[in-house]
Amino acid sequence: MELEKKDLKRIEREFRSYCMDCKKKIELEINEEIMIEEIDSGEDLSILTNEEWVIEEENNEIERLEGLFIRVIQGEQRGIGYWYDVGKMFRRK
Repeated sequence: MELEKKDLKRIEREFRSYCMDCKKKIELEINEEIMIEEIDSGEDLSILTNEEWVIEEENNEIERLEGLFIRVIQGEQRGIGYWYDVGKMFRRK
């Protein structure tokens, strides 16, 4: 009975070790697949550090603000054009 317990514990350790090896192998395969996809697609699929993420968010925010300012300026230009048309019609009458 005592021998069976020792054998079972040894088998359990071997099994856990095997499982850990399998997990590491799977992680390596996944990383290799990601790298291959990254190379094939030309996309950067790397994980950003916290600092890089903050910079990326700031850049995105700046781009959104620039887009909004452009829309405002274009709207103002159209608005000026409308007021010019109103002025021309007012002068005619």
